[in-house]
Amino acid sequence: MLKTLDKKIELFNKQLRDLKVDFQIYLRSGSGAYVCGEESALFESMEGKRGEPRNKPPYPTVAGYNNKPTVINNVETLVYTSEICRMGPEQFKALGTKDSRGSKVFSVSGDTPIAGIYELELGMPLKDFVEEFGDGDTKAIQVGGASGHCVPRKKFNDTIIGFEGIPTGGSMMIFNSSRSMYNVLHDYLEFFTEESCGQCTPCRIGCQQLLKGIEAVKKGERPPTYLDDLKRLTSTMKIAAKCGLGQSVANPFTSIVDNFREEIIY
Repeated sequence: MLKTLDKKIELFNKQLRDLKVDFQIYLRSGSGAYVCGEESALFESMEGKRGEPRNKPPYPTVAGYNNKPTVINNVETLVYTSEICRMGPEQFKALGTKDSRGSKVFSVSGDTPIAGIYELELGMPLKDFVEEFGDGDTKAIQVGGASGHCVPRKKFNDTIIGFEGIPTGGSMMIFNSSRSMYNVLHDYLEFFTEESCGQCTPCRIGCQQLLKGIEAVKKGERPPTYLDDLKRLTSTMKIAAKCGLGQSVANPFTSIVDNFREEIIY
């Protein structure tokens, strides 16, 4: 795969040189750490260091890759920029809603007969998404990946996929009635505990305590009210964690505890 990309990039760079455009593309392979989704941790990884978020300021536009001013964007952003230039802004703005213009690429997985990658118009009601991708027994959708929000069936009609509802990075995980939401939350917390870079105490210790906490409640070693104490912990993590990994743990934790508390307690 990387060899194929290297050849394509080499060809593209040659075409740029032929056009006398002073622009080069280089491909760098990362190690797959989740925390490197944070921009400064990505810079650290690209520089051959351990992927860890940096203190801010300075921000990337002042000191980014190799300590030089850097603009950083997702590949999807660059693709849409080129598409807007090609089709014109009015055609792109015709898609979506006033607050959520255009379309977006979504990874649809879980309990769906048609898992895959799809481009969908923003502003889609979640109920329409479920009708198109669900298996007829959808009880929850995790919007935005592990660090996103879990939306229960009772809120499908009132939830919009977009900035006026629930913004998403593009991951849509579908769960039907056969799934234990306790197990789903447990898996998320194991993931965050493993992927935390360990730099800051709120994330390093907080993820561990959340995981141990729901296990204790499930075993009856802690009362159900302990879940509220854990929610307060996520509020602290949201404020005090150094980067988006620790800050976003509150999203799945709070949304699953609030909507599926009975599956954690019993």
